[in-house]
Amino acid sequence: MYPPFARRAQLYKGFRADDEHQLHKDFLDETQKKARAEQAAADGDTDLKAAVRDGDAAAAARLLGAAPPPERDAAFIVACAHGRGALLAAVAGLGQGGSATRAWGAAWRRAAADGAVREMGAAVVAALMAGAAALAGGIDERDEEAGGWTALMRAAGGGHDLAARRLLAAGANARLALRNGPTPLYLAAASGHEAVVGRMLAAGAAVNQADEHGETPLYIAAANGHDAIVPLLVAAGAAVDQVEEHGSTPLFIAAAFGHEAMVQALVAAGAALDLAAHEGAQDDETNAGATPLMKAAERGHVGVAQLLLAAGADLDRRSETQGITPRSRAAATGGAIAALFADA
Repeated sequence: MYPPFARRAQLYKGFRADDEHQLHKDFLDETQKKARAEQAAADGDTDLKAAVRDGDAAAAARLLGAAPPPERDAAFIVACAHGRGALLAAVAGLGQGGSATRAWGAAWRRAAADGAVREMGAAVVAALMAGAAALAGGIDERDEEAGGWTALMRAAGGGHDLAARRLLAAGANARLALRNGPTPLYLAAASGHEAVVGRMLAAGAAVNQADEHGETPLYIAAANGHDAIVPLLVAAGAAVDQVEEHGSTPLFIAAAFGHEAMVQALVAAGAALDLAAHEGAQDDETNAGATPLMKAAERGHVGVAQLLLAAGADLDRRSETQGITPRSRAAATGGAIAALFADA
């Protein structure tokens, strides 16, 4: 069974704390690799889609007339996914006559994916946004076939700043959330997209709006080690010590994953050093009362422990369930972490 924080693995980048986490990451990587290969094959399974994929505007224009509406939609999606802005501008009729809602959702899904091969260009963004007028939900139409994402969520999660800027200018709502709670700001913070985080904040995004598990944008940034996001969020009023559903803070999760720069950034922002998780935080049932320093000691994160000790973290704070301290945890872990604590 995967640990609780593996439930949204696409947002967590740090599966390296133990073998189970790494195995889960390996599984996800293989699954995504297979999906990409299947998608690449599907992008060329008709002559029109192949022409669009390859940027052959003349061939696409010639083939378009005989194509049924669903194939036009499919070709439009492929053009957006492959960044064929010039072709979209030159070939009128792609994405017309079919399902506007389906074409909108799928095109944004492909073009603005986190990790997309290219930044969405102005022509692709313009072609996509031109379809908003035909949608019942307008610029905030949800992609119900894929979890209810809006275009702004896609742009934010994928780090597409130009697309985010134009969507906001067209009235996109920066406070809308997915069914399980993540907002565009949360999605941008999860992937470390600084420019988009700043843009969402400027647009009035709620800096402490949490997902269904109580995780804020600052918490997910901390989990993934995106330390450059911290000053942006803190300046906008982020609660540095806001806890998620198990009582762990951004500093606790950063320490657990060994993110030294993130720990340093959170300490500088005034995070409480000895605020403890109150129940089974993250991956086991031994964390009730565990502090960030205790978690760093347990996982052997020497650099994190050094930062916390230098900042004044309590070596002898006892956990609620087992009565252990950071010092005793380090001794049990052994190695370099035990040596560090022995000298403290």
